[in-house]
Amino acid sequence: NQSSGTTTVTRTNFHTPSYRYEAAYITLASGVLTVTNNNFATSERAIHVNGGTLTIANNNFNDTFHAVYLRGNVTLTNNGGNTGTGDVYLSYAELRRDSMLSNDLVVTIGDYASIATGATLTIPSGSIIKLTPYARMDVSGTLIVGDTSATTTFTTLTDDSLGGDTNRDGINTLQPYNYWGYININPGAIAEFTNTTIHYAGNFFSNGTSETGTLINSGGSLSLTNSMLNENRNAGLQHNAGTTTIINSAITNNANGIIVRGGALTIHNSAIHDNVIYGIRNYPSTILDATNNWWGSATGPTHSTNPTGTGDRVSDNVTFTPWLLQEPSTTTTPTVCVTECYSNVLFLPGAEASRLYRPQFGFDKQLWLPDLINPRTEELFLNATGT
Repeated sequence: NQSSGTTTVTRTNFHTPSYRYEAAYITLASGVLTVTNNNFATSERAIHVNGGTLTIANNNFNDTFHAVYLRGNVTLTNNGGNTGTGDVYLSYAELRRDSMLSNDLVVTIGDYASIATGATLTIPSGSIIKLTPYARMDVSGTLIVGDTSATTTFTTLTDDSLGGDTNRDGINTLQPYNYWGYININPGAIAEFTNTTIHYAGNFFSNGTSETGTLINSGGSLSLTNSMLNENRNAGLQHNAGTTTIINSAITNNANGIIVRGGALTIHNSAIHDNVIYGIRNYPSTILDATNNWWGSATGPTHSTNPTGTGDRVSDNVTFTPWLLQEPSTTTTPTVCVTECYSNVLFLPGAEASRLYRPQFGFDKQLWLPDLINPRTEELFLNATGT
């Protein structure tokens, strides 16, 4: 047990088998603790932190339920290299200083976790963050999630498809009533998600509706790049204030895609489809820029000003023209042909040598020179992307 000072624990074997509730080999209440290159055998919690600053790296957690359990005002730096079983579990934990996770251990948020003003939490690419039913995060500082190298995922604790059977119930228990709550970005806070999937959220203790967001911007700065908000029980995003920028992302299969009640939001080169009620619903009279998006149909979104549109429904005060004619990639910025779109095939009318064929049913169908009886030159036309 450490309650003050600075301690380093390294190259030690911990072998006192115990699954007694809250039993831990190391307990940190205050001070600075570094734990590296150790072996922890069977335990309910290998390291229990109620306060202070913890740094871990290159440990082996063998048959531990929680490798690290954090509660209270804590700071964590995981420098990676940890192996074995057990998660990093945050329960009513407030990160008051800069903290960094690693993708070597599953991170579980139980009930509640927060990032204090002035603090930054960095979650690297490839991380798996699981949240217990109704669990939520509050961001008052800065949250940086992912990069382009691998997908980072926020999911429910009972999702065994990622990170295995973290709750150790022996079965895949993914059900709607197990969904987690939300991530709230407070006024002045910053949240940046890159190559991140956020799904299976939407449970709330009270006042939860189909328009309550999985991500809630309450006045901060929020960005989603190459990311996905999908399979959420309520809205993918609820934008109340602040600024939100979404690019090259997917908002799909939620009750509502995006609900806007204030602030400034833009979304481009993204896919918005298969949301049950609205793709985007904008309550203010301020016009929302949602141009150059895919709405699930080449006919565009469903709106009275677009009578032939069959894509996701969109409310008034949303600019959606022009829209994309096909779904963009969520990993690379789509190439859209705007001007001077040329074919890379040269045709010389009247020159016998210029011919173009396409295989069909075992034969070569001639597209050029055109058949005078049944010309097929329309098959040579460029599509919206210039191909």
